[in-house]
Amino acid sequence: MSGSKSDNTRGGLITFIVAITFCVLFFVYISFIHPGVDLKEVDEAVKFNASGSKEK
Repeated sequence: MSGSKSDNTRGGLITFIVAITFCVLFFVYISFIHPGVDLKEVDEAVKFNASGSKEK
């Protein structure tokens, strides 16, 4: 093999860089920018004591 030949393809490298960039930006968006999802499962007015029973 000659020293000037590359073992990887340029298209594959560009695709890899685009995919990794998308993943990193997506994780940054989800972690720091997105406000989150309110599942509305727990009523804020109802609190639980140490034994697990409800207190109002």
